[in-house]
Amino acid sequence: MTKSKTDFQYLNLHIEKVDDTGNFTSIIRDNGGAIQAKHNFRYSIDRHVLSRLEDMLIKDFRQSANIIENFGSELYSAVFGGEVAGYFKSLLKKGDDIRLNLIFKRNQTELYRLPWEFLYDGDKFLCAYPQINLSRSLEGLETDDKPPIEGKIRILAVVSSPLDLKDYERLQIEQEQVMILQALDSSIAAGRMEVEFLDEASLRNIQERLDEEEHHILHYTGHGVYREDEDRGYLVMENDTGKTRPVDNRDVADLLAGYKSLRLVVLSGCQTAKTSGRQALRDMATPLLTKKIPSVIAMQYSVSDHSATSFATKLYSEIANGYPVDVALTRARRDLRLDDKFGRVEFATPVLWSNNPDCLAIDESKLKAPDSGIKPSKPLTLKENIFLGLERLGNQFIGRRAELRRIKEDFLNRGTRVVVLHGIGGIGKTVTASKVVEKLAEHFRLIYAFDCRENLTPELIMMQLNDFFKANGIDAFDPILKSDAPVTMKINQLAQLLSQIKSLLIFDNFESLLAEDKNSSELKDDDLKKALKDLITQCSDGSKFLFTTRYTFNLTDGRMTNLIDEINLGE
Repeated sequence: MTKSKTDFQYLNLHIEKVDDTGNFTSIIRDNGGAIQAKHNFRYSIDRHVLSRLEDMLIKDFRQSANIIENFGSELYSAVFGGEVAGYFKSLLKKGDDIRLNLIFKRNQTELYRLPWEFLYDGDKFLCAYPQINLSRSLEGLETDDKPPIEGKIRILAVVSSPLDLKDYERLQIEQEQVMILQALDSSIAAGRMEVEFLDEASLRNIQERLDEEEHHILHYTGHGVYREDEDRGYLVMENDTGKTRPVDNRDVADLLAGYKSLRLVVLSGCQTAKTSGRQALRDMATPLLTKKIPSVIAMQYSVSDHSATSFATKLYSEIANGYPVDVALTRARRDLRLDDKFGRVEFATPVLWSNNPDCLAIDESKLKAPDSGIKPSKPLTLKENIFLGLERLGNQFIGRRAELRRIKEDFLNRGTRVVVLHGIGGIGKTVTASKVVEKLAEHFRLIYAFDCRENLTPELIMMQLNDFFKANGIDAFDPILKSDAPVTMKINQLAQLLSQIKSLLIFDNFESLLAEDKNSSELKDDDLKKALKDLITQCSDGSKFLFTTRYTFNLTDGRMTNLIDEINLGE
């Protein structure tokens, strides 16, 4: 059930450092800024305690459960005293839902880096109260009231796992995508959400995709780097070759600030991230908020895969059901608390920074009938210059990032003329080829895919390509095909034409053309082998060839093998 702003009691709690000797003040102000209650207190921010707390959360959730209760109780007793305690308890007695917003001065970073989500009143953690919705904000920010979203909420999911990370640091892209899909499954089916995955997590790709289409939520999963000497965080993203590129959090904030459609940024990370990485993700939240991103959720500690899945599932399902971001987060926290393992402590890991938790409200009258909701990273629009009878991507997220980058480098930078994708059936050869077309379409004038199960012959290859050429306004090969010239000469002329017209030719299911003896690596038809060999060896560097096959094969008899790259998808 959707909640409106009038359904809440608002409690704006300003927490400020008075001096450097441990004196602080907590002040409750109404929306107009008038003081409702004030409390002066002393508190010692012990970095060693905070460090030990984080270590314990990662290593032993049972022992850390007691530690965080003790830590949260001391923090609560310090902040909620005197008039502030009385005012707060009076609101609780009314039984209304409360929006508890902790507000900090921008220059008092040591305060807002504390884990306030551990505030514990001796009975419950405040952030897990059924009637308390906890968020944070910075002093002086103006509320950016967004109009309701017209239609479904669109999510751009970015999973950054550079290829040069160490094995234990690398994220499992397929698992992350499946996790997000599981979290959004019911919301997608209901037609209230749509998710799109960005395969290559570079800043340029994010910018291009946000330029192309409006998105309301950016979900980022990856690592962070925090540099103590700079007091600044960096997100670990990718460069154009898929290797590590730390990007200054402020640069990311500057980029995202240019997109008014963005309303929520969720910054997640894997369990292997170190303390500095956690701090880097935390450091990302406030720059985004100051750049007028209405709401940001960042993880202040490492989170287990199980908890991350449970949290995302509940958070996004509640947002899709019409609940504001802060209420959806509270419900996700309470759901985690029911877990008898890591969720008992990881409920407090997400931190919400917000100056408008109602930013994802949907205009129900503009919702359309549900569709699949899942799209590949850059949907391929089939045009006259692309004939693709391959299996389309659909819901298959193959995760062949390393192989796709290798093929891209082969065709665009290394001078490789032929790529052979081989491996057992069902391993994703055809879908990978389809993904290659999607990613490299702009680099070729023509793209044509042959299904080799159709008993392919040299004559059939020439006839199909000639029809394809003519459909694209190229008639040069037509008189050659209709002439009485021998097949060898026609193939040579076709090769010359393909040298001039930059094309990608795909031969799918090529194992259908191989000899029955799997160990021979020879084609059944010698004429077809000669035609393909001549086509490839005489084509120069204009066009490229991609084969998918269960088994490798001998096509060029040792000629120009330096221009052929074989990729075993089973490795």
